[in-house]
Amino acid sequence: MTRVMVESDVDSMVFNDGSLDEVGVFRILPDGLKGLGAVPPREKAVPRPQQDGDYAPSRLTSGGRTISVAAEAVGLSTLDAAQLEDRICDLMNRELKVTVENVHGRRYFHGRLGDDPSPSMYMGERLFTFMLIITVDDPLKYGDPVAFTASNGLLMVENTGRAASYPRVHVDGSVTRLTLTLGIRAVKWSGNSTGLDLDFSDMLPSAGIATGQAFKIPPGRSTINVSSDGTVSMTVIPAWR
Repeated sequence: MTRVMVESDVDSMVFNDGSLDEVGVFRILPDGLKGLGAVPPREKAVPRPQQDGDYAPSRLTSGGRTISVAAEAVGLSTLDAAQLEDRICDLMNRELKVTVENVHGRRYFHGRLGDDPSPSMYMGERLFTFMLIITVDDPLKYGDPVAFTASNGLLMVENTGRAASYPRVHVDGSVTRLTLTLGIRAVKWSGNSTGLDLDFSDMLPSAGIATGQAFKIPPGRSTINVSSDGTVSMTVIPAWR
């Protein structure tokens, strides 16, 4: 069973690949959910002049992904179909959160409608079909966040995914200093605040100044050295390609 939820700031649409017995739930068409696999690399091999073979790319990176959800609703009146069309079109130019639940657990994506949904909507005698095409800038899939608390100057954290991801740090109480070190990389914060939040993905703290080199949490378990006058916790979001 696969269940998909598409949420905006004003609406929520639920899709599954089973029956339509639940009120407000749409059925995913056969092979109607696409874009959940790994995103291929952007880089291409470069031909070797006057000889066989190619030059391999110096690095491999991935661009964004496109998720498409083709679904149907049964038994709608003409008025119901018109109202549903309004709901779908209202998703345009809004930030969307896509949650996919299946045998892998929950996976999260953040994006927006990448195309006008109107051409894909069709109303038959008792069947309304439509497709959402969602552009996601980040190629990774994310799971449920897990929080870990520092003890005796150490943070023992775990990323249960298979791709590295940026953590988020929270400090309770009065804090004037914070240093977090993983391997050869260290992040330092200075200021004077009651409580602190710092997301390593943008290094913009809720107060004070953060310096150093932000690091990702690799798959598996990691030990992070912590020096602070507050109570430090770190939230790790497992990630997959």
